[in-house]
This record gives sequence, C-alpha cells and structure tokens, in this order.
Amino acid sequence: MAFAKAIERNAQWRKEVFGSAKRARNTLGQAIAVAEDPNLPGLRQDLRKDIFDKVKAGQDIVLLGDEGHGKSWLAAQICSSTQGMGLFLSAESFDGITTEKLEEFLIDMLIKQSGDASDTPLRNRWGHRLKAWRASPPLAQLLVIVDGINQRDGLHLSTSSATSNA
Repeated sequence: MAFAKAIERNAQWRKEVFGSAKRARNTLGQAIAVAEDPNLPGLRQDLRKDIFDKVKAGQDIVLLGDEGHGKSWLAAQICSSTQGMGLFLSAESFDGITTEKLEEFLIDMLIKQSGDASDTPLRNRWGHRLKAWRASPPLAQLLVIVDGINQRDGLHLSTSSATSNA
C-alpha cells in the first residue's frame, strides 16, 4: 500500500474511532469521541496550536496534569485532526513489549490503525518504510501519541524537549 493510501485509510480509521464513543471505548479503552459532535467547539485551541507548532518543529511533547484534567481528550483532539498519519496508543498496549519487539509492535499498530489486514508483504513494506524514516524523516507527518503513561507503575518520565500542561 502506498503511504498516501495509508494516510487516507488512517484518517478514515481516526474519523470512525474518534467519531463514536462506543467505538472509541471498544478500540482505545475509553470513550474519547472528540469528533462525535461536529457542532461542539474545539477546546483549548491556543494550546493545540502551540502543540502542533512544536511537533512540526520536531519537538517531543509531554502533556502533564492531574487525573481528570483532559490530557487524553486533548491528545485525542490532536490525533484526530492531524494532517498526516496519526497513531493513538495506550500505555497499556505496550505491556510485554520489549525494545527488541518495539518495531514489530509499531508495524502492527500502523497496519491496524490504517484499517488494513496484516500479511508478510505489508509488514515488510512498513519495515522498509520505518528504516527509511530513520535515515530521512517522512515528508508527511507521523504523529504517535502514547496515552496514559502517567498511570504506569514504576515508569519515570525523563526530561523532554517540550512540556505542555493540560
């Protein structure tokens, strides 16, 4: 599958998941249906713009805040409206994933969140694409959100290049 087609399919996947509380709950483990009501105004527009600007500049972002302050909702809004490829992953989905298996896991998520079925040729294409991205970043944006890191026992966040309070 060409990358442009993968982006298109991923955008459709995000529209379906973030457009339904039931689908979001079944897929992501929480009802973060930020696109369910198109008449609902986008919240925290300035903060979202600031985050998008930092991401476009190549910075890593960590959203910090107490439980229930809307970090997941904000992250879902950002993911649902990204122009490129957007992955939304829960910290729990990394349980049992070793550093040796991280690339395989990421390929699985790229395929799943592109609405495609995994097979060897497709996995190989994504593997080649990841290797190419390491050498030269993609022209289209690749956004990976890991939600719920603060809820993981024993995980200590290192200093990141940018932090935004949600």
